[in-house]
Amino acid sequence: MIREIRLLPPLALARLGSSATPMDNYNVEVDELAPVGFRKLTPALTLKVDRATGAIASATTPSAPVRFKDGTRVKPIAPFLEVWCDRGDGVLRPLTSAILSEEGLTAASVQWRVRVANLKARRRTGAAGDAITADTNAFSTHALHALTGNCPNFVAGKTISFGDVQYIQPTPQFPQIRLRFTPGRGLVLGSTKEPPNRQVVQDIVYNDATGPWSRHRDSGALTTAPGGIYANENGVSRGYLDDTCDGIVEVSLTLTGNALRSFARISSGPPDYAPDSFPVRTFADELEQALLGPEIAIEDATLEATEEIVRRAFETIRLQNTAALNGNLGGSSMAAHDQGSGRAFEPIMAPALVDNLALRALHQSIVGALDADTAAWFGQVLRDSTDVGDLTNRGRRKMPAMMRGADGEHLALTRRQVDTVRKSGMKNPSTLAQPQPAGSAPVPVNATATRAAKPLVVQALEGRFAPAEIAVTALLAQAAYRAAGNPPGTLATTAISNCFPGLEFDFRNAWRRIFVEAEIHEYDFRVVTSTFANIRNRRLVRVQIGTVTHDILGPVTIPNAAGEPEVQDSTPLEAWNSLIALVNRGGEKVRCDFANNAGAIVTRELTVRSLFAPGTAAIAADIAEPGELTQSLCSPWQNDYKECGCYYWAASRPDYVNVEPGPEGASAGHNWMQRRPAGTPKQYATDAEEARLISYDDLFRQWETALRFVVGGNDSE
Repeated sequence: MIREIRLLPPLALARLGSSATPMDNYNVEVDELAPVGFRKLTPALTLKVDRATGAIASATTPSAPVRFKDGTRVKPIAPFLEVWCDRGDGVLRPLTSAILSEEGLTAASVQWRVRVANLKARRRTGAAGDAITADTNAFSTHALHALTGNCPNFVAGKTISFGDVQYIQPTPQFPQIRLRFTPGRGLVLGSTKEPPNRQVVQDIVYNDATGPWSRHRDSGALTTAPGGIYANENGVSRGYLDDTCDGIVEVSLTLTGNALRSFARISSGPPDYAPDSFPVRTFADELEQALLGPEIAIEDATLEATEEIVRRAFETIRLQNTAALNGNLGGSSMAAHDQGSGRAFEPIMAPALVDNLALRALHQSIVGALDADTAAWFGQVLRDSTDVGDLTNRGRRKMPAMMRGADGEHLALTRRQVDTVRKSGMKNPSTLAQPQPAGSAPVPVNATATRAAKPLVVQALEGRFAPAEIAVTALLAQAAYRAAGNPPGTLATTAISNCFPGLEFDFRNAWRRIFVEAEIHEYDFRVVTSTFANIRNRRLVRVQIGTVTHDILGPVTIPNAAGEPEVQDSTPLEAWNSLIALVNRGGEKVRCDFANNAGAIVTRELTVRSLFAPGTAAIAADIAEPGELTQSLCSPWQNDYKECGCYYWAASRPDYVNVEPGPEGASAGHNWMQRRPAGTPKQYATDAEEARLISYDDLFRQWETALRFVVGGNDSE
């Protein structure tokens, strides 16, 4: 008898596009002969669905090369979600029509429901009537079920299409039980406030006379971090919306009176514009840390795992103008951003050392050292999560350098990533907890270290992780699972994490409800609402597990008499690292300290809410309602491509492309957001040179033709 059903993957990404043909499947493989070269894109087995019948019509591998567009239209990525079952032996296997038949059931016995929402306007205005929601209600048929977004503040008769879902009809050749989510087209929608001669939005849906969104200006507790990331004129919203969404797919099966249920999360977002490169810190890293903890067993800290971290760091900087990020060219950079924390402006690295080609060579040498088992020193230069506010010269030069995290400070990897790097090249366990003090003898290399299998997330990207069964308790394997026919862009490995605010999700929102009795702001840990009146509007500063704030430390614009570093401020640490120890304490009470603006402390015991649904790798339903995991992203999403300083998102939203050595030996290339008809000289346009860059209205009106996919570091349609 079927004892349990589970929907895999527990988190699936869809990516927008207006083509009628979904993106073909492909694999992303490391070239073993060139481990720091660009990864290879190779066509993979693709499932073609007959949308009229809901059945899979064919399974073929397309011819090379992989193509992301049909002419000028981007192909959407439309993920499949599969139902797996445990029949009493603790092992999950795909649920098929044959298994249903053995249980006296049919495909019609499986029932689905999909609920998605776009809450970007509601998140900022606080108006309940600004929520855009879609609900298929229960269904068991194989017809298309539209995800039609309705909103009380829309013009009568107007809706937003978030795409559709389809229960795939099982056949003898393809008997598995699965559902497909096809996202929206990537439209920008406007309000009745829109001037009739502007011709930027694709439709007018929002009623300016009944709702506040088209008159909104950020203020007070409703402000997101960063703020003002919606289409606006002089800070006042233009009333623009998009057709992205996130939500929950539910599946149920009734067997001898026992209702079996499972659910998964889905989200839709922009295309992955550099599909052969990956961010240095992805949401897959966050999931692994949440599922397995911030520390890794020394036997699991493999050279392969460390090499993958360094490879992704290389893939990130390879698509960045690192000279610009260092502050050499002025404009947006971490060096300039630090001024907001009282840090005197100064490039982070010596300006002559940070050319893109020079830093590529540095990262290549690190990978080579890992291959030779001589890179134990590398763990010592990584930034710890508690040191993101160290703005001293030495602190700012820790790796990753010149990149910004979700707290607005310098980026740190996950604690588990850092622990992996530090343990992978060391043999004395007593030296593993912290980097060695400056001037100490080098840590001896682990001479017995051997190459293990590639990390599961890499195997999934390469199409090598396609198990016929998965243990019920193997949650990381379930999180990393790539359903048959799904392109790599559906995986958490391709999603930006540590969000500020993010492109696919802003998972800071998952931490808002980590306590049962209090909801905290997704960024600054201030209590938004609570059953305890005396902690409302106070900031969480300490939990039983440790502090959740850190000091901003570094030289000031006017140094003190001794010329010493000074503490400038105290600010929250990002949640994925500071609160991670709460993940496995669901139902427990923990002591929490809350401070008011004067620093006075109130202590309360709060109950921890589980981040995951019990026994699964699915983000719990009560942590975030449909629409909340994307509610603090840009509205419309295209706005982010102008707002983003590209501090470490380059592997999804490139920065520096078509790069080659220039006449003086330094790099020369284009800004990805640069207007660049054929023959455009390779002169990088900074964010201050607006006339040379794609405009907001260009993106709202024609993003599919304005933005280019980048493969091998170059424009590639």
